[in-house]
Amino acid sequence: MCSSTVEAFIECIDDLSYIRKGEEEYSIGIQDIVIWTGAGFSKAWDKNFPLNEKLFFLGTLESIESAKYPNLRQYISSVLGWSLKKEIDFDFIKMLNYRLSVQQAYPELQNRYMDQQLAEKIQNELSLWVFQKIQLLLEGKTDTREKGNIHRFFNYLSHQSTTSYKGGAGFRLNFISTNYDFCIENALGLGKEDEEYFLYRGFSPVRNNGHSINNLQIEDDPHISLLKLNGGLEIIEDGGKYSIDYCLETLASYYSDIHRKKSLILPNHEQDYSSPYYRMIFPKAVELLRKAKFLLFLGTSLPDEDVLFKHLLSHFAEQEADYYKKYVFCISKEPKKETEIIKERILATFPQYEKIVDHVFMYSKGLDSFIDDFVKINTEMHPLESNWKGWWDQ
Repeated sequence: MCSSTVEAFIECIDDLSYIRKGEEEYSIGIQDIVIWTGAGFSKAWDKNFPLNEKLFFLGTLESIESAKYPNLRQYISSVLGWSLKKEIDFDFIKMLNYRLSVQQAYPELQNRYMDQQLAEKIQNELSLWVFQKIQLLLEGKTDTREKGNIHRFFNYLSHQSTTSYKGGAGFRLNFISTNYDFCIENALGLGKEDEEYFLYRGFSPVRNNGHSINNLQIEDDPHISLLKLNGGLEIIEDGGKYSIDYCLETLASYYSDIHRKKSLILPNHEQDYSSPYYRMIFPKAVELLRKAKFLLFLGTSLPDEDVLFKHLLSHFAEQEADYYKKYVFCISKEPKKETEIIKERILATFPQYEKIVDHVFMYSKGLDSFIDDFVKINTEMHPLESNWKGWWDQ
């Protein structure tokens, strides 16, 4: 199953890449592919990244520092009546945020001493918890073989389009992520100036790393899109305007200020995506999915509770004609039984692929192994491809 998936992936690359086409085939223009990343991708990039259950495991109430999280600790203890020694886990955080969001939406349901500003403070303290939990991992300074593999793989994919021909040729790389971190940016290896010009976030930042943005991203060359569906730690909201900043000192100050609104979507039984940020990026995500020729899932199990995201994904293949000309790939690192469950969820999202299952490909040995297999099989299929050898040996 795994080797056939890699071969099919290479065939899709061959079909869209400008590198392997003759000049008469370039009239097709630049096509889109979408890589959808979940928490498993961050884990593949750096094994120290915590998955959701660990990221939102706060320990016991006793272990929450009252100086850093005064409102959170008081609310859990006084209003929810939580025991000092009882553990605060992912499910509890979902329930807590649900109660807070309900009280913000329906003032008549507020607890006696609860109001909208206090509810927002508590949620901002949870955002601070997320930032501090993974702060040391965000810059990704420690190099590993796995990181080198992913960086070179993304670098290779991102160089499959050109504007040397009228209308351009090849394919454009796009990312849609449910993660908060910077792993995709680090994997792409973009510097601060590169990112400003080549990475489109679904909105035009007011400032990028402290500097005003003056360029218009209106040309196809050579932009990569990165849309973060749950927000990103680097996205700073100020008076309804949004900036991008990767400076950890700046972000530490931003998240420590619990009076400033944050854009992160925290675990909740009923997620609220009504803020201006999400209203900006969701139409962009729909556009990318509709145009995409194939969709690659990296490190996501497509959990059943992601109902809204599955509806968003359904735009990738809305009509029967879409199913026959589009392909789905999924790379995970799960046991065979869990891989089959993920495949069932994919087929539930795109039901007509049940009729043409040869358009859905699963790989269960993890991203690092996939890239190793990709290098091996691609070299066998295209032994004279100097472009591949060039970047792989750098």
